[in-house]
Amino acid sequence: MSEHDVQREVTELQSKSATAARIFDLRRIIGGLFVLYGIIVTIAGINPSD
Repeated sequence: MSEHDVQREVTELQSKSATAARIFDLRRIIGGLFVLYGIIVTIAGINPSD
């Protein structure tokens, strides 16, 4: 492997790592749970209860 190939491979791995970090970011997961909770509460509030 030449120096250029190694550098290119390192760059690819860094971009894949950054993408994985964004997908599994804890703030996104918590935000998604809040959105899901809000949707459930809204649906429960719209539907009449007995």
